[in-house]
Amino acid sequence: MLPVEWGSVVAYVSLLAKAEGGFGATRRLPATAEDTFHALAIFRVLDQWAHLPGPLAACRENQGLKGYLRQRLNGRQLDAKTVFQLHATARLMALPATATTAIEGLAAGHFHRHPSLHTAYHAALVLGHALLPQLEERLGDEWAARLLPERATSEELMMWLALQQAVGVTPQADRRAELGRWFGDCQGPDGGFGFLPGTTSFMENCHFCLRALALLEARPRDPQGALAFITSCQTVNGGFGRRAKAAPFLDATYHAVSALMLLDKRR
Repeated sequence: MLPVEWGSVVAYVSLLAKAEGGFGATRRLPATAEDTFHALAIFRVLDQWAHLPGPLAACRENQGLKGYLRQRLNGRQLDAKTVFQLHATARLMALPATATTAIEGLAAGHFHRHPSLHTAYHAALVLGHALLPQLEERLGDEWAARLLPERATSEELMMWLALQQAVGVTPQADRRAELGRWFGDCQGPDGGFGFLPGTTSFMENCHFCLRALALLEARPRDPQGALAFITSCQTVNGGFGRRAKAAPFLDATYHAVSALMLLDKRR
């Protein structure tokens, strides 16, 4: 078992739920789509991996949360990331597929208007294999190479790999080996991972690098060091910060529990 008190994580997230629906970054700030996605995604990890189904089940029965989500799903001025987060949250809430039909078109529209790695990644997480013909039509057969930034960060390279997986494409073996070494080099002496090799460790990069390594079917060089870094970032109220002694937030907590799950799966 990993050295984490899951009950304290549930308590931290639950305190950020709003009476009118949704979750906010702090007890005083209003609910946002991003914080609500992170809260539900944390509960999903705890359900599937830590065998704690209660919090997610309670959310699925919460009428205020359902109402908040349905209201946000009707929006039209949504960026690509928010479209993905709302779509994912609706699935986590087990809403019917018809609830997300309208915003699925927004995902494709964002990519067509601004064909970047960011829009393609989030559209692929919504549309899956259906995005592949659009990638080829908009960017040609070399779409993957065209989307890769010249000096990509660990997040961008993870997005690039996850995009290809989502649409059913596998990078060549030599490229996968090269990337596996690069992500391994992102792990620092403190056990955490940076934006690039040799840079400061932050929680989100731990998640990005461990996810990328899982996509590459590779292992981190120092799993125990990674575990020590992540667990050192848990605060007394159960949430996680980006680094040790940093304030906790839902996004950092989501990255932490997701990274811990990936570490546990690769043991």
